Amino acid sequence: MSNNILVLNAFHPSELVGGSERISAKFAELLASQGLPVVYVSTSRQVPWFYLCQKRSISGYSLYQFNPWLSGPYRLNRSFLSRLLWHILQFINPLPIFQIIYILYRSRPSQIVLNNLYDFPLPILLLLRLVSVNIAIFIHDFNWVCH
Repeated sequence: MSNNILVLNAFHPSELVGGSERISAKFAELLASQGLPVVYVSTSRQVPWFYLCQKRSISGYSLYQFNPWLSGPYRLNRSFLSRLLWHILQFINPLPIFQIIYILYRSRPSQIVLNNLYDFPLPILLLLRLVSVNIAIFIHDFNWVCH
């Protein structure tokens, strides 16, 4: 197994600049500056939905981005029913899961760092646990809890 570190955050600062995005990007840059292979995974509305993902190098690390297909419901002050529907659709929508499986296969991480999981479907947590690698969770955005 490689020593790749996978940083998973809903957005990248090139897409949306917030606290979680700044922290996770700086963390990825710091690890990459120490010579560690880092893969940053985020969603992006700029990636066509029919792409599995787009990869580019930025600040010394690899950035994989994919279109989340369904945008997270919390930013738009949607009703409880629309939020519930979003979660149900995320459970039955296999596309984000296949995209993450593809990225996990390509990067083969030994460590996973989770940040803000806003646009990721909840089954992603189970999938990452099944990979059987070390997972660190940085809790500083409480979107799912506070809304």
